Amino acid sequence: MVGILFLTTQNINDNARLSEGLRAVLVKVYERLGIDSNGAWWNDKLAVRRLGHILEYGVLGIASGIAMLDSHRSGSGLLKAIGLCMIISVLDQTVKIFVPVRHFDVVDIGFDMAGAVIGIGLVTAVGMMMMKRS
Repeated sequence: MVGILFLTTQNINDNARLSEGLRAVLVKVYERLGIDSNGAWWNDKLAVRRLGHILEYGVLGIASGIAMLDSHRSGSGLLKAIGLCMIISVLDQTVKIFVPVRHFDVVDIGFDMAGAVIGIGLVTAVGMMMMKRS
């Protein structure tokens, strides 16, 4: 959550540098795989920002999924983890109202929740595999 707040309160230049850094990593991955990255979807700055939302909330989803793991059997743990991520996403967007040149973006909440669900899903899948082994 601290990382998300830090990213939210970054100024526009720092945020753009971070997005460019993520894009540069993707270019290197494509180069290593021998794939031409010209025209790739992530050359669009907005697409890279959206990917950033998925990644940061994926980490939050993993953390909240692990925190709620004990109550996963009843299903309430999944709902609590998803609810926690949703609350944090809405608060994150609300904080942006008070940060110069940032704004509340409902679409970002969707990308945040996609990342959170992926993270929670990973924790759930690993937990189920571990239970089958036991």
